[in-house]
This record gives sequence, structure tokens and C-alpha cells, in this order.
Amino acid sequence: MSEVPAGPDPSALPPELRVYVEAQAVARAEAEERAAAAQARAQAEAAARGHVEAELADTKSYVERLEHLVQEYRRARFGPRSEKLHPDQLALALEDLETAVAETETGAARSSPEAEQAVRRAKQPRAPRAPRALPKELPRIERVIEPDDIRCPCGCGDMMKPTPRDQDRVGAPGDR
Repeated sequence: MSEVPAGPDPSALPPELRVYVEAQAVARAEAEERAAAAQARAQAEAAARGHVEAELADTKSYVERLEHLVQEYRRARFGPRSEKLHPDQLALALEDLETAVAETETGAARSSPEAEQAVRRAKQPRAPRAPRALPKELPRIERVIEPDDIRCPCGCGDMMKPTPRDQDRVGAPGDR
């Protein structure tokens, strides 16, 4: 291999050319630094992407496992032979499924704190919903419309009158 010959001695160059050569050397050094920084960023992004892809693969396998467990549960509970199973056999199958679900949940809980929060949220019972009441700021207009006869057409007695609770609800009393 042949060595690259060294350039002319910068001190031998005229002052105008020496300034240009030194400026070009500085620019080349800066360009090399930018290239090295860009390469480092690219490597960091590749590592982060690999981590995200691995986490995604774990999540997909977790979802597939849960879907499989749901399918087994449905097959055991509602399958064609579900009525022929002895109750003890059904209880054993359901117990196996519950054990598998618990194992899967603990494995997912170890993998990420977000999954642990999702499991905790799924286990929390929902608060009961209140009846849909009209907003208090709406004006209340009371209009009473009573039938001419309060006897039931079928002859079972008197018809029921709406209670004050029913009057605050949206829709007719029979809409529930």
C-alpha cells in the first residue's frame, strides 16, 4: 500500500491560501463530528426500536394466550358436550382455566407496570350508575294529564300514578 503524500507545508503557502486551507480543515472536522453524532443517534434509535418491538411481541403473545383461554372457557361452558359434562368435570376445567389466567396475569404484571395497572383496573368493580336525571338548570314545567277514568281496561283495578322520582327521569316510565 502506498501512503497518501502529505500536502504542502501550510506555512509555505501565501497568507490568503493558508486561511482557506485552515477553514477547510475546520469545516471537515465539524462535518466528521456531525456524522459521528448522527451515527450515534441512529444507533440509539435502533436500540429503542428493538426494545419497543420486543415489548410489542410480548404483548401480542399475551393477547393470543388470553384469547386462547377465553376460547377454551367458551368451549367448556357452551360447547356441544357442555350439557353432558358432570358438574365436577366442568368445575375442574374452569379451575384449570382460572389457574392459567392467573399465571398469565402474573407474567404480564412482571413485564410492565402499565399491564399491572390494566389488570388492577379490570378487577375493580364498576360503580353503579345513577338514573339519568335532567339537569337542574332546566326550567320545570309541571303539566298533569290525567285520564277520564283511572280504572284499568283489563279490569284488574285502578291504574298506577307516576311517582315524583319517575317525573325527573328522561323518557316515559316504561322506557327503562
